[in-house]
Amino acid sequence: MAQRLPWSALQSWLQQLKMLELLATTDTLRQTLLQLSDQAFHTPDWEPWRKHAGFAQTAILPDQQLLGEQRQVLLWVNSLLPFFLAYARQHGELEPLLCRLLLVLPPEPENRYTRFLRQRLFALEAPAFPLSNCSMQQGMLQLAKDFCHNFHQGCHRCELVTLLQEGTSQPLP
Repeated sequence: MAQRLPWSALQSWLQQLKMLELLATTDTLRQTLLQLSDQAFHTPDWEPWRKHAGFAQTAILPDQQLLGEQRQVLLWVNSLLPFFLAYARQHGELEPLLCRLLLVLPPEPENRYTRFLRQRLFALEAPAFPLSNCSMQQGMLQLAKDFCHNFHQGCHRCELVTLLQEGTSQPLP
C-alpha cells in the first residue's frame, strides 16, 4: 500500500494537469488552476482552525483556509512545477503545459531581491512596473542570483550592465 499511495496521488495529479491542457485562454487556465489548488489543499472540516473565534470575539469567524492563494502559488512554483518538470523530462508530454502554467500563475509576494532589481534596472516603484506573472518574478530572482553578488557594492561594477552594453551573449557566471 505504501508504494501504491504515491503512485495513485501522482496519477491523480497527472489527470488534473491533462484536464488543464484543454483550456485555451490564459484567464480560464489561471482560474481553473487556482480552483484546483483550493480543492487539492482544502482544509478538512475536522480541522480546529477552520472555524474559530478570536480572543476578543464571541462569534465564530467565517470558514478559514489554512493555505491561501499566495501560499498555494508558492507551493506550485517551488515544489509542484519543479517536481512535474522532472517527471516531464522523462515522459515529454507535460513540459509545454508546465511552461504555460508558469506564465499564467500570479507572481509571488514581492521580496527584497525583486524590489532591488526593479528599482535598479527600471528606476520604478512597484505600481509603475508590476510583475504580471510568476515567470517574470522567477526571471528577476535568477538575475539577482547570477549577477548581484554583493548587495552593498552597488551596480557600478555589475556584470549584467557590461553584458548589455557590449550586446554580446557571454555565458553566465
